[in-house]
Amino acid sequence: MDALKKRVEAAVPGAVLEDPARWLADLRRLATAVQALAVAIIGLVGGAAVATVIYAAAAGFAVHRSEVELLHVIGASDGYVAAQFQRHVLRLTLFGGGVGLGLALLTLFGLARAGRNLDAALLPEVTLSPPQLALLLAVPAVACVLAALAARVTVMRALGKLP
Repeated sequence: MDALKKRVEAAVPGAVLEDPARWLADLRRLATAVQALAVAIIGLVGGAAVATVIYAAAAGFAVHRSEVELLHVIGASDGYVAAQFQRHVLRLTLFGGGVGLGLALLTLFGLARAGRNLDAALLPEVTLSPPQLALLLAVPAVACVLAALAARVTVMRALGKLP
């Protein structure tokens, strides 16, 4: 790079030669920081979703406490009662996860379609590799498992406090 810089300055006085490796490294660091921020945001959203499920399950249990006590009187086990709450939360999460996945896929399709006509060398194509697609498809499944487990644990704890 130094030899090229000297040759350019000799040929064209006052010319400036920039090393693209320097700003590409900055761009890579920025992209890595954005990826880390995206992962952190996903973690925060996931944590908020689990907290929401916990509070919703606890509220649902509080609302239906008299029915739950009646079920206990007639012989229903804690596992049966918790399974009812768990099934309800799972249905809601499956629906929400399906809608969210559909919207995410539509957004990615729209971005890919809009980016086709751009002629910018630095912008990557907006396409998903098979492992990335598998991860995207796994998000609703993981959300369903977390929500169902959170609901079950919350209700089982509440049932443990009943007389």
